[in-house]
Amino acid sequence: MFLTKNIKYLREKKGLRQKEIAQYLKVSDHMYSNYETGKTKLSVENTMRLAQYFEASVDDLLNINLSKSTFKQKENTEKIITLHSDKEQTFSNAIVPIKARAGYFSTLFKDESGQIRYLELPFFRSIGEKRTFEVEGDSMIPVFQSGDFVSCLSVDSPNKVISEKYYVIISKQDGFLIKKVINDKDRKHYILISENPEYPTIIRHWSEVDEMWIVKYRITTHI
Repeated sequence: MFLTKNIKYLREKKGLRQKEIAQYLKVSDHMYSNYETGKTKLSVENTMRLAQYFEASVDDLLNINLSKSTFKQKENTEKIITLHSDKEQTFSNAIVPIKARAGYFSTLFKDESGQIRYLELPFFRSIGEKRTFEVEGDSMIPVFQSGDFVSCLSVDSPNKVISEKYYVIISKQDGFLIKKVINDKDRKHYILISENPEYPTIIRHWSEVDEMWIVKYRITTHI
């Protein structure tokens, strides 16, 4: 088995420290160090999580010496396409032509029509890149309901994400989500909380999230 050699090789290939992978797995630095030396056996769950993190199959991690193979990380054929407003139009607010699901997974955003609509809100005058997303699903009721729209402002750094605020989160893993976010800056984790107690909390490392949009306004027809 090549598991211990492979996780060390892939970590170093990404330029990551052991501490960062330990945080992702929610284990101590010492425990993760033991994983790489083989002193402690990786659980099946953590092996699967590492395979996902390094974009490799479990079989490859276990059975192939990746440092001596032609291994390439799997490329996701789905790509998140972001809309960029005219930078000179400070208050342009693009409407993303896809529903941001308030449940777990969604299709990734594709602007297949090529037509971009804009929503002009005279009171939304914050400087920065804006988007309006449609909510679908019931994980955020009663705060957000399916069919609501949320107008958001882009957040360009994980350190600027404010805990206890609502965000639209975009990632290759989850697609589009809208959640209340706790930003664990020490562990570099986002804790994504649903208002509907029937939905469990989701934890994502900063590196797993592609875009964060803070919700500034809710537009609803549920009166």
